[in-house]
Amino acid sequence: AGLRLWADSRAGEAGWAWLLSLVLLFYGLYQWEGWPRPRISRRPRLREGLPLAAILAVAAFFRFYQLGDLPPGSLSDEALVADMVTRLAWGLEGGIKSPFEVAWIHVNLPYYPMALAFKLMGAAIFTSRTLSALYGLATILVFYFLARHMFGVAPALAGTFLLAGSRWHFHVSRLGWENVIQVALFETLAFLFLLRGARSDRPSEFAWAGLSTGLAVYMYHAGKLVLPMMGVALLFLLLVEGRIRLASFRVGVLALVGALALTLARLMSVALRD
Repeated sequence: AGLRLWADSRAGEAGWAWLLSLVLLFYGLYQWEGWPRPRISRRPRLREGLPLAAILAVAAFFRFYQLGDLPPGSLSDEALVADMVTRLAWGLEGGIKSPFEVAWIHVNLPYYPMALAFKLMGAAIFTSRTLSALYGLATILVFYFLARHMFGVAPALAGTFLLAGSRWHFHVSRLGWENVIQVALFETLAFLFLLRGARSDRPSEFAWAGLSTGLAVYMYHAGKLVLPMMGVALLFLLLVEGRIRLASFRVGVLALVGALALTLARLMSVALRD
């Protein structure tokens, strides 16, 4: 599937080959690890669940309050993205042809979920902003679990509160433009899975980290910075994390690199050809 993915020039078949290659990778890893999979962390208890829910509720209120009217109208970037997504959703002339190519200045893949939202909710700036708000809330929740793994409950709640009130995060969570907030989401997911993998010796967690890193690259330009950041994080864990077993860590890194390579394979083939 990976070889077909690299070679196929037809967008539809390449997209299915891309998905199939990833599905086969994770299926193989889960089969190798065995079932049932062991748990490595507990669910939030009431004492942390209540304040976390309160933080998320406040964050949701400020991100969804008059979302279609504030800011008024639409920014030029929002309007351009909405036009491309509308053409994609209804197959209009001049629309996007492949998720792995560039229609404007970003890879097209992130526009496909927005096109589905347009079909379900209507082609409107409110729809694209709603997706950004949902991505923003998801980032806050994932950040909490990452911080809890690293520092414990109290620091994680404090850090999540600060992120929920961050001016930058609040701003980009209310605008339906070029996939900026998705970079933060996939970046946070990548480091969460990486830490889980290092502490559990499960290659599938490393693979999820590789997939998340690759998806971050598909988003805004800044997503490319996640690649060197992941390298630094791997080196940091190897030197600092006391619970790492070197043999398992090497297998995990191979799984991460494999998932990352498959995730970026079609994008790289298009970049090299064009």
